Amino acid sequence: MPRALRRFAFALGAAVLLAVAPAAEAQELAGPPGDLVIAWRSPQSATMPTVTWTIRNGDDQVASVRSEARALFDRMTTEGTTYRVVFPVRHVDPFGSLFEFDFDRAAVDAVGRLDEGRTVRIPVKSVSTYTNPQTKQQIRNEAAGATVLTVEKHETIEVPAGKFETIVIRMEGEASENRLPPGHRTYRRFWYAPSVGWYVRHEVAIIGPTINQLNQYVAGRITRSEKSAERK
Repeated sequence: MPRALRRFAFALGAAVLLAVAPAAEAQELAGPPGDLVIAWRSPQSATMPTVTWTIRNGDDQVASVRSEARALFDRMTTEGTTYRVVFPVRHVDPFGSLFEFDFDRAAVDAVGRLDEGRTVRIPVKSVSTYTNPQTKQQIRNEAAGATVLTVEKHETIEVPAGKFETIVIRMEGEASENRLPPGHRTYRRFWYAPSVGWYVRHEVAIIGPTINQLNQYVAGRITRSEKSAERK
């Protein structure tokens, strides 16, 4: 092959690699490039207050999430941390209950590209701490189980915040502490948008012979902090 033609072939190959690299990287379950604020709405309940999440991306794919909502005349907040967007690490609810999760992070990282049809079983240990408001007695529960992550499909969706290319991820737990009646199960589904680094729609479902409940939430507004804008 002539030298000029070899140079052209090399340049063309490099150009192809540069072109596909961002797409491959976008298929990973990674967090946002900077801080986010997402205002969530519930399509099935117009009277439900908007819940605002302030997401601050940290190191090693751990993000802190602070949610805030008005319930009647009170402002209710929760604090928590999340690993790779959909794996909760620590959560404190408005009533002071603490939930901690220890996912096998090596198994989470091994998920890699979010190709359609991919299924991964991820071991997890959980600890919940609840304080009785009357007796002030602290109740602690520990459990071990697993979460199954399934990449269902790639889908273009439109929510009040805009139109997004998403990857639909289903999470279903196999935890031994399942307190649902026999024959019932619960799962979560996330519409993860690589362009945002977070999901723009999510739902929680409990299904079974006596319970059939589905709660859905969509992103009504998504903004980035001024510092995030400065990085671009």
